[in-house]
Amino acid sequence: MSTYCGISRTQPLRSINAQSAARSAIVAAAASLMCQAPASGQAVLEGPVICWGSNDYGQCNPPAGAFTAIAAGFSHNIGLRPDGTVECWGENNHGQCNAPLGSFVAVAGGGGFSVGLRSDGTVECWGDNQYGQCNAPAGAFFAVDAGRWHAVGLRNDGIVVC
Repeated sequence: MSTYCGISRTQPLRSINAQSAARSAIVAAAASLMCQAPASGQAVLEGPVICWGSNDYGQCNPPAGAFTAIAAGFSHNIGLRPDGTVECWGENNHGQCNAPLGSFVAVAGGGGFSVGLRSDGTVECWGDNQYGQCNAPAGAFFAVDAGRWHAVGLRNDGIVVC
C-alpha cells in the first residue's frame, strides 16, 4: 500500500468541489493524486489546472486551456471545457481517456472508467466495464459521481441510482 499526500491507494476515490466567496476553486481528488484550478466568478477557470502526487501515467500533466470542471479517476483525469467537450489525460489502459464526442455538463472519474452527464440528462460512461460500471441506466439525471468500481447518479426527481 502506497501513500501520497496522506491518501492511501486502498481507500475509495473521492471527488471534492469547493467554492467560497473569498477564494473559489474546483478540486478533484483520487487515491494517488490531486488536481486544482482557480475559478473565476463566471465558473470558467482562468488559471491552469495544477496536479500533484503520483504521475506514473501522465495524470499530473494536464492539457493547457480553460476548464469549467475537473474530476479525478484512479490514475486519469477528466476535464470539462467551456464549450462542453471533454478532455481526459493519464492512464488509458481501458479507454477511460477516449472521451466521446458531443457536449457534456458534468464529469466524474472512477477506477478505470469515466462518466459524463449530457445536457439532456442522459449519462454516458466509457472505459473499464468489468463490474457493469459503464452500463448507465436510461432516464434523466441531475448529477453523477463515481467510485473505484461503481457509478452513482441523482435523478431529477431526487432518486439516487447506483
